[in-house]
Amino acid sequence: MSVIEKVDNNQPVKAVEKPDYRKYLNVYEFDVELPSGIKLKIKPINAGQLKKFMTSIKDDESVKELSQAMYEMIKSSIVGDFDMGEIYLNDRPALILELRKVSKGTEFQFEYKCPKCKSQSIISEDLNNITIIPMPAKMNPIVQLDNNLSVQLDYVKIKHEQEILNMGMDSESELLLSVIAVSIKAILSPEGSQENLSLRDRIYFTDNIPQQLYTKLTQWHDDYHFGIDMNKSIKCAHCGEESEHKMDADNFFF
Repeated sequence: MSVIEKVDNNQPVKAVEKPDYRKYLNVYEFDVELPSGIKLKIKPINAGQLKKFMTSIKDDESVKELSQAMYEMIKSSIVGDFDMGEIYLNDRPALILELRKVSKGTEFQFEYKCPKCKSQSIISEDLNNITIIPMPAKMNPIVQLDNNLSVQLDYVKIKHEQEILNMGMDSESELLLSVIAVSIKAILSPEGSQENLSLRDRIYFTDNIPQQLYTKLTQWHDDYHFGIDMNKSIKCAHCGEESEHKMDADNFFF
């Protein structure tokens, strides 16, 4: 059976034997700029991608498997041959935010429990109001740890996280500690500079310095942080208590 194509009243109608609706799918593309300044073209996450993501994860999913599933979903929404591994970890939440906005809209609802009266409520947030923190124009990569040791640090990219996961670092705490280690580009001592260290060597270094010196590494990342600010000040409608709440980006698409 043919399908009749609707046309202007002044034009004759014609039968279409095999109409192709597929040319109207996945046609929306959006230009985005991440906090680091990286520019990308993205397309909305469709139902098929989300279904694939949902069916690929389980209740007992490991950090590596969950990260890989999210990696594949985001990668499939980037238009062109851009290497996703070159995106900074700090940029990833902003990229997820932009994908959520073009895929599901800018209104985001989440549950909030007042820390004082314990009442629960649903909060709506316009995602366009989330604060974007740009990458600092200047930063000092050298951190002096003590009189003998200094390190040169740099921002971590998604490809570095993949390297960590491939080593078997499969818990959130291990991943967090290893991200600090992988940000080390060189270790400076009175004997000179040690560069091109393996990830295991850098993890060994961070595992064997005092906590006071390790804090200097984390402080550098705090001082030169960029990305998005997911914190929101909420005033409880029941008791009037005002508190800070961090919205969970993991629930953006569900």
